[in-house]
Amino acid sequence: MSSNAAFSAFAFLGFVVSAVPIYWHIEVANAGTCLFLFWTALGCFVGFINSLVWNNNTRNSAPVWCDISGRLLLAVSVALPAATLCITRRLYAITSLSVIAPRRQLTTDLLLGFGIPGLQTILVYVVQTNRFDIYEEFGCFIPISNNILAYVLIYSLPLILGTVSGYFGITSLYRFIRGRREVDRLVETVNSLNRSWYIRLVTLACADVVATVPLASYQTYTWARSATYRTWIPWNEVHNNFSHVGQFPSEFWKSHPAYSTPLELMRWMDVVAALSFFLVFGTSSEAVRHYRMVLRYLASKMRTLR
Repeated sequence: MSSNAAFSAFAFLGFVVSAVPIYWHIEVANAGTCLFLFWTALGCFVGFINSLVWNNNTRNSAPVWCDISGRLLLAVSVALPAATLCITRRLYAITSLSVIAPRRQLTTDLLLGFGIPGLQTILVYVVQTNRFDIYEEFGCFIPISNNILAYVLIYSLPLILGTVSGYFGITSLYRFIRGRREVDRLVETVNSLNRSWYIRLVTLACADVVATVPLASYQTYTWARSATYRTWIPWNEVHNNFSHVGQFPSEFWKSHPAYSTPLELMRWMDVVAALSFFLVFGTSSEAVRHYRMVLRYLASKMRTLR
């Protein structure tokens, strides 16, 4: 099996294990995990489609999809740290022995989970050098100029969100261990939350935080080395050849670590996030029950089609 075929299989699996529990987490009113699942499923789905469409080719066969998918992948790269921040923020409030008003908490979570990714997809135009690039197997990518604005508007956001999440997550874990009885009593008063669920949330959040900051730092460093850095590039120069579509065969970009490392990290990150969620939450009795329900439903539909 080729590396791209392996990615396609895992991306589809990641989409399924992320998409299935979304309605269940909506029912229990857990905005942070809903956002995490939504963006993870979306990233896996886009990666899966791209790996099929641009398998063994770099043809500009779906320009509108490239415009959309390139921005979606960019949004996912910052949306996952934002969703993790929503989770750790809630855990921090619980370990602080205080409860945030549900409406206020939901509003803040939605602003973080959708507002930040949405704003980034708009601001990327400021530092976007051309319409999009097509990398064989990977698919569409939004090219970004290597100047200080790119670091302020694009590269710094995952690092900032990951750092803040790290603070909330580590503090929550410390307070939970130190004041377990008080936290347990408060957890019992929070709707749809119990001790087992709390521990699973802490585990997921800590795992994501541990991965986000180092990977985002390394990815940013690798991209910085791939092109000559300039402190400032005039607007007209950045967008001088905006309609251009770059096309890069896999033999080229896989042989250059400055391209291969960030691209592979970018597309496998969503798969790893999906599988991490499944390992933490998918083994619970409630999750197993819901997965079985979906499998029975799909099996019944397949029988009716015969």
